[in-house]
Amino acid sequence: MEAGQGPVQDRATAVTTKTSLSCRTSSTSRINTECISHHWTIENFSKCQFFQSGTFFSEEFPKDSSLVRLKLRLDLTKDYASICVVPFHGMQGRNCVYTLTLLGEAGRPVQRYFHNGFHTLYRGSTNYLGIELCKAFLYNRENKCIHGDALSILFEVEFLADSTNTPIKRTDIPVSPLLKNLGALLEDKSFGNVQLTVQQRNLYAHRDVLMLSSPVFGAMFSHPTKESQEQVIHLPDQSFDAMREMLLFIYTGEVPNLDKVAEDLYVAADKYSMSELKTLCGDYLGSNLTVERAADAFVLSNMYSDVELSRSIARFIADHLVAVQRTAGWKNIWGKPDITERLFMLIADIGNTLESTT
Repeated sequence: MEAGQGPVQDRATAVTTKTSLSCRTSSTSRINTECISHHWTIENFSKCQFFQSGTFFSEEFPKDSSLVRLKLRLDLTKDYASICVVPFHGMQGRNCVYTLTLLGEAGRPVQRYFHNGFHTLYRGSTNYLGIELCKAFLYNRENKCIHGDALSILFEVEFLADSTNTPIKRTDIPVSPLLKNLGALLEDKSFGNVQLTVQQRNLYAHRDVLMLSSPVFGAMFSHPTKESQEQVIHLPDQSFDAMREMLLFIYTGEVPNLDKVAEDLYVAADKYSMSELKTLCGDYLGSNLTVERAADAFVLSNMYSDVELSRSIARFIADHLVAVQRTAGWKNIWGKPDITERLFMLIADIGNTLESTT
């Protein structure tokens, strides 16, 4: 497909039909949770009846976790006692569901308070999870909340942890012989009737195939343009490897080296109005972000007004903000207020969306 003598006239050719296989893959992800429970007993609780104010904390728990440390807090006012959980250590924003249970004699549940729906805990947050109880209710003997002058509380919380993936399952499926033949036709440059010159190297394709695949090529060859008359397209602003992958996509529906040319191919797909290819590249970029490339990828998505890709990148940057801020890409965008404003607006919007769903 590289340098030759230039495009030649159309010829008929016989293409050998071969049976080929492609593959379909599938995988399964499992969302994991981490469960923690803590039993807190407050002795001499009758003394609290006369306090107008006061704050008491449980011991920090669990002691053996490197990820999460919590405390229970009791706040007293004239008429109420509030029990809440306080993030104490290692909390970077974790979603959870929780239950608080008042225990009576022999540890039997007296009153249980369920909190359905996910809540988000952050260290330093003032939006604690808990309940507010009337002192009169607690000290009423008929309610049996206090036993042996002690208030006993069971706190149970389930955190959304990480996810685990099963190995990818591969299923081989037949590929249309026509696609295989088109790929072979692309490789045989002697039958191309259009030359694409990229970085002083040549690729060969077929005018009708290009016209059907891209409205930009279609318009180019439908009018008396220089390209239409000479059958040569000069592409000085494109990458040779990206254009070769674009032709492979046009002829076979596959992009075998997407991991190497995703950004350049994304740009080319936008220029030639190939929406399916642009979506394919955008999905790959959004699913394979790295700390080093995240800021540059956001600039790219913003340049081409790709809202979905921008949101994916903003979510990634929000999760790795400190690390991303140390990269050269971050230094480049920090001097571009329109881009940084757009980024932080998306991060704020994502945070508000998460809160509203909880």
